[in-house]
Amino acid sequence: MEHESVDCTSCNSRRHHQIGLVEAFGVRLCDDCGLVFVSPRPTAEATDAIYGDSYFDGTSTHGNQSERGGYQGNIPGRKARARLLVDWIRSLSGIQNGRWLDIGCGPGYLVEAAGLAGFTASGVDVSESAVRIGREELGLDLHCAPAESLTASVQAPFGVISMVDTLFHLRQPGSVLTQAIELLQPGGLLFAGPFDLSDSPNGPPPMATGSDFSSLGIPEHLSFVNQQSMQFLLEKLNMSEIRFLPLPLTPGDVANNKFRIAPKSLLKLLRALLRKMPGVQRAVHKAAARSVNTRAGYVLAIRPSETGNLPSDPG
Repeated sequence: MEHESVDCTSCNSRRHHQIGLVEAFGVRLCDDCGLVFVSPRPTAEATDAIYGDSYFDGTSTHGNQSERGGYQGNIPGRKARARLLVDWIRSLSGIQNGRWLDIGCGPGYLVEAAGLAGFTASGVDVSESAVRIGREELGLDLHCAPAESLTASVQAPFGVISMVDTLFHLRQPGSVLTQAIELLQPGGLLFAGPFDLSDSPNGPPPMATGSDFSSLGIPEHLSFVNQQSMQFLLEKLNMSEIRFLPLPLTPGDVANNKFRIAPKSLLKLLRALLRKMPGVQRAVHKAAARSVNTRAGYVLAIRPSETGNLPSDPG
């Protein structure tokens, strides 16, 4: 596998240092914005190849290995979470309709949920397999393209742009966020995450002081955004009303926290029953989301009505 070395993939700074190593992949910390990123890393061709059919059906060494069937093993649960997130974004922002773009949409469950809520929704994802599922099985408006070529793939403007479970997959988060904001209409909403909220605004993220880097999912995951690096970048891009929000828990989170001593066979049975009852699944997700993880979460930010020209390069 060919490797390449890069500077900070968020702010382009050359001031960074290595804080860890996973096989041949370096884990580096940007001294300017606080991003933790991978360098050297695989080429784009190598990482794009990760997201084939096997990534979604659970037969790959990447993707969701926590349940049978992988990423697609719990479609009702993913749809329930997507509907919850759409309702949450609407309640936080007051935006009830308009054009919605989901970046890193996968098969498009958030796109579907936004459409059901009254938005004109579309999505973009690098995976041909995911886009095919969304188009053929769900009838969604999905585009297959790397997030880094966003402005060449979809037409502005959008009232809402979301990036859910996407940031850590990005090769160039700074470029993607810059393009996303270019696609937002004035007053439009950016919603992105989850990522680490536990770091101090004036200090390095926790993983810089010691972490099990082997658990980060490298080389599938390349960019470990945190509150410090996100704040740095969004301020550079002239975004306003930047809010950091704690992560709503899922039923799986609650089960792991509250029912650790329960037999695994019982938990598997409960999950199997929930998948057959979408209405109950939605209710359980809503109940679980009343609790939050304050160490991880999302950012919500607005593109001001008067922004002038956005910087073409956040660095």
